Amino acid sequence: MKFVENEPSSTMRYYQYDAKNDKKATGCIWIYGGKNMETPAGSDIVISKSGEKIKRITFTAPVVGSKGAGDFKASTGTLTMDKKTRDWTWTGEADEVTFTVYRKTAESTVCLCFSDITINPTVETGINNITVDNAKKGCSLQPRWSAC
Repeated sequence: MKFVENEPSSTMRYYQYDAKNDKKATGCIWIYGGKNMETPAGSDIVISKSGEKIKRITFTAPVVGSKGAGDFKASTGTLTMDKKTRDWTWTGEADEVTFTVYRKTAESTVCLCFSDITINPTVETGINNITVDNAKKGCSLQPRWSAC
């Protein structure tokens, strides 16, 4: 993973967690969008993985303080934001994905804050299309000691 400052409105920052200071988003990375509407695109986060493809990335917003209000775009795949938590989730299949923070409007805040970035958090089991043979035979629910 690497962070690239293109033309952000401010320098990327990391705020160390401080339990006494709950007025700021602490223990997180702050990434900024463009300086103005002429250059709305700001900093990039580039995530790459060799060997296995990247299939899911979760950007977790901090619980404490400001969560930012920039827009976030991915170079490939699908990126969605949970409006309640402000967490972002990317799904797709790629060796490398570039995420860019954007300024939505001239008046908007152009920063996003993340406390965690998780790559491929789920394990695929390879189990698909499970069927229950007894259900096909028309068996009803039976006590555990009964057999269909």
